[in-house]
Amino acid sequence: MKVPMAAQIPVSFVLFFTLLLSPIHLLSVNATKRDLTGHVYDRDGTTALEGVVVKAKNIVSGMLYESSKSGGDGAYLIENMEGGAYLVGVESPDGVYNTHGLIGLRIQEDTVAEMSFSLRPYEQKVASAIHDVYQEQKLKGEALVGRVLDYNPKTGIAKIAVTKGLLMMNDRIHTQGRKTDFYQDLLLLRKEGNPVKIVLAGQDADILLKQKTSPDDGIYVVSKRRVLPLFLGPDGVATIVSRNSSVMQDVVTVLDEPIAASPFKK
Repeated sequence: MKVPMAAQIPVSFVLFFTLLLSPIHLLSVNATKRDLTGHVYDRDGTTALEGVVVKAKNIVSGMLYESSKSGGDGAYLIENMEGGAYLVGVESPDGVYNTHGLIGLRIQEDTVAEMSFSLRPYEQKVASAIHDVYQEQKLKGEALVGRVLDYNPKTGIAKIAVTKGLLMMNDRIHTQGRKTDFYQDLLLLRKEGNPVKIVLAGQDADILLKQKTSPDDGIYVVSKRRVLPLFLGPDGVATIVSRNSSVMQDVVTVLDEPIAASPFKK
């Protein structure tokens, strides 16, 4: 099976979705289509937002679908979508918001796909830091966010200085140095001894590494499967608050596989 170069998606990635969403044929323009509907709410999850547009981009075909602006009840509708994996975002009068990871859309007979969101703005410094990371990932596939200050081989804990952007729990990170080159998901992140979800530039943090590292090794945040979010300058996150069985959330975590070596190592 040969995937068009423009898609930049590994063959195993497409095969996975072909099986997962069967009988959908992701590359077929004649596949059965269904509507996607739902509501968009403020951060409280109950206050409906008017005038927002939901956008979904099929990562294989590149087709971009857009809803009309939501009404007073926050309802939106995207018509005639094909099954597959999507980058999803919401554009509101106050800014743009990405969902976490990829969204899988399964075409089911006589079923309308339903997915509702709650929009949660970032603090300005977080939004700016995320923008910096995404812009570098767009160019290189990964962004240098920090350096190792110290490493304890008994515990596997490395103290790092975050020098650019930010580091978040569950990021795919790449530790690289003169003798170091490995990937992992970030499953432990502490600041001043306390577990945190985000560490910003200018702060130090402790992280758990699966292999040995050395002082001054670089810590990079990797664009998972080279798939960047829909908006590279997001003002917040669109959290999925409800969905039906036609919608699968954050499927990128299922698809990721370890990468043996960095394509960017110099």
